[in-house]
Amino acid sequence: MGLAIINEILKPTLNGSFIEPLRSGADPVHSIYGLIRYLLLEDEFLQVEYGCPAANFTQEMTPWDSKFTKVLEELADEWAKVMVAALERGQQDGLIRADVVPGQVTLFVISGYWGIRNFGKLANSKTVYLPYLKELKNYLASLR
Repeated sequence: MGLAIINEILKPTLNGSFIEPLRSGADPVHSIYGLIRYLLLEDEFLQVEYGCPAANFTQEMTPWDSKFTKVLEELADEWAKVMVAALERGQQDGLIRADVVPGQVTLFVISGYWGIRNFGKLANSKTVYLPYLKELKNYLASLR
């Protein structure tokens, strides 16, 4: 049943909400910030009290089931690849500094997102997202 939830709900949600904005955005700084802000504050599927569904599955199921590990790793890898590609396009277009390492930025952004979702879940409030978003914006601006 858990794999069905991932395949039938999380994967389509990931593609529409997490991936497409990065593929179609012209400026990766704006695209990444806008995506994370939307996911934290506006997306109706991602409720604060539940945290990040993919992170929850990762924490709870991957130690017990290799099929979960594989499917969740595919989800995370897809998001990461698209974010890396957006940052690389930004470098080619002169929007991101040449010395920025897209893979490192991606790992930092995704791990920050998963972490702040957990803080939101713990506090059961979106207010913890606001200082995170402020610093994320500052960090992303430093990539220019």
